[in-house]
Amino acid sequence: MDVYYETSNPNAPCDKYMDWHNNYVGRVTKYDDFRISTNWETWGVKVKNFIDNSNNGIKMNWNTSTPKATVKKQEKKASDTKYIYWKN
Repeated sequence: MDVYYETSNPNAPCDKYMDWHNNYVGRVTKYDDFRISTNWETWGVKVKNFIDNSNNGIKMNWNTSTPKATVKKQEKKASDTKYIYWKN
């Protein structure tokens, strides 16, 4: 998703900042690794393999009531080469 979507369909801060961070990882820092082939199927497999490898993710201790300031601060400290996630 993008800024327009997040603005017009507000999520909890934990969801919004997770989405923005993960979009950045996929579109900027890992894009060349994923898109090396013009084959869509290969691209999809590379993304799936990246997500399935838990070493590529960072679990955040967030929930839907975590304050925006806390989420934003922690997201900024997260590696731009790893996706973030949270679970209830």
